[in-house]
Amino acid sequence: MASSSKRKATLAEAPRVSVEGSPSGTAQKNESLARLQSLLLIALGIWIFAPALRGGWLWDDDKYITRNPLITDPGAFWRVLSWPDGLGNYDPLTSAIRWLQWQCWGDHTFGYHLTNLALHLASALLLWRLFERLRIPCAWIGALVFTVHPVMVESVAWIAELKNTLSLPPLLLAMLAFLDYTERGRRSGYFRALGWFVVSMLAKTAGLMLPVIFLGYAWWKRGKVGWNDLKASAPFFLVALVAGLVSVFPHGDSSNPPEVVATGGWLARLASLGWAGLFLLGEALFPVDLMPAYPGNAVETSALTDMAPWLLLAGCFWLCWRKRETWGRAALAGFGFFLINLVPVFGFIAINDATMTWSMDHLVYLPIIGLAALFAAGAGAIIKRLPPEGRPLAEAAALLIVAGIAFAARGYATKFTDEETLWRYAVERNPHFILAQENLGKALLVNTQPEEAQAHFEEMLRLQPQRAASHYDLGKALVQMGRIEEGIAEYRRALSLDPTNAEAENNLGVALLQANRLSEAAAHFAQAIRLKPGYAIAYDNLGTAQAAMGQYQTATDNFARALELTPRSAEAHDNMGYALLKLGRKDEAEKYFQRALQIDPDDEKARDGLAKAGP
Repeated sequence: MASSSKRKATLAEAPRVSVEGSPSGTAQKNESLARLQSLLLIALGIWIFAPALRGGWLWDDDKYITRNPLITDPGAFWRVLSWPDGLGNYDPLTSAIRWLQWQCWGDHTFGYHLTNLALHLASALLLWRLFERLRIPCAWIGALVFTVHPVMVESVAWIAELKNTLSLPPLLLAMLAFLDYTERGRRSGYFRALGWFVVSMLAKTAGLMLPVIFLGYAWWKRGKVGWNDLKASAPFFLVALVAGLVSVFPHGDSSNPPEVVATGGWLARLASLGWAGLFLLGEALFPVDLMPAYPGNAVETSALTDMAPWLLLAGCFWLCWRKRETWGRAALAGFGFFLINLVPVFGFIAINDATMTWSMDHLVYLPIIGLAALFAAGAGAIIKRLPPEGRPLAEAAALLIVAGIAFAARGYATKFTDEETLWRYAVERNPHFILAQENLGKALLVNTQPEEAQAHFEEMLRLQPQRAASHYDLGKALVQMGRIEEGIAEYRRALSLDPTNAEAENNLGVALLQANRLSEAAAHFAQAIRLKPGYAIAYDNLGTAQAAMGQYQTATDNFARALELTPRSAEAHDNMGYALLKLGRKDEAEKYFQRALQIDPDDEKARDGLAKAGP
């Protein structure tokens, strides 16, 4: 690779006018310009995501963090490195960082948001360096597009997407190290690349296709893939294979059981993936009317028309291949990077978010790098063809486009301040999207607006009358309004449609407890535990029902089990204390009340218990 003093300056690297003086003076001026560009990139990123820095917990942040015992348990650090995260995923580095964050900040969200933003900006700076190493013109502009693109908002503003922002910097470091190996012959670069790739895989397996990217890079540079390229990529393929097998192997108890996205067989699933990929490409190229999630792209048949995206892709590939000696090679590299990196997030196994929809912006956090590179290369090619007097105008036009998408991203980031704001925005854009209706209803329940939540849950049932989750949510709204018997009826309907829903069994038990139907309540809590053996709240509730029936000794057994599962639950300590008081074991009860106050100094129930346990 040519040294920086000999290679041609690009838009992002040097001023257009010549500078009199020594080469060291030119280098210093270039260095000053690079510092200024870095500061501008960082400042623009902070400005865009500033509204989200004040945001709260969103969507499934509670499942991954606030209600995840692996994260909230101060003594669980080594467990998070060796166990799945509680939702069926094994991302030990991400889980370890979440554990550290919880110990530092607890339920204060600013630190979590700041971490995501810092990682995103670090990726942007590394990407700028990577584009320069690849000699892509206007490298800084390409990195800027990555920084400010509106589809980045979901990954940066949604705390649970730490796995995205955390996995990308080591992946980019692996690419840079691999360039040290291939272009400069540094053997240490090869081992650094392999090490950084492993680190990235421990955060998230989205970068599984890196060895394929390495082979694509060899073709892009030399027009062919040689035996040495295959040998160099082999260990990376091995790491990717192991990481991929670990990611699809079922771990623990997932709270999101798989749902069928496409039921017409594997061809229908392939067609669905084609439409989803086309949709995400459109969102990346034309980021308008973005949403936190989009209605699913499920296809139930495998007709020729359903395969249209793949036919279109084949046609574009053929055209680019014919023009591979000119613009076609760059197009194949850029769009190929985008499409290849969608493979790990799609696949043929529907997990977590994919059970609802394959179209979510965070899926393109890594793939969009290919499009950013194409934008930078295209801008550079246009500027190079223009006469010198026309180049400033072209550069200004490129920056104007970036400024436009930056303003769009800033506006979108304001929607990620809280659940209600986010899902109202989504429902306004698509009232028929059940996921948006459901999440808005849940947010309204949290904000104690059950009457409005009821309307959204009833709309869900109008769209899908046999949806068990909608009956369950409606039951929660009715119970919150004090309409206990109606809520009980909705819980029963939910269970008739989905008898495996442990949460519905538990909540039905709570409603029956409120109606003073104690034995019925206890039976449903016991069933919830059978369905979900590690369900701490159900153990606590079962103990409460048994204590209300005077079965204090049996109740203490269930309170003890609840405390094993959630040792920092002040409520479970209180319940155990009161059960022990009833058994006349005041000294033991006092210890539980004191522990409850250590966990929650404002626990009045524990203070009352201590007063009753006193001499």
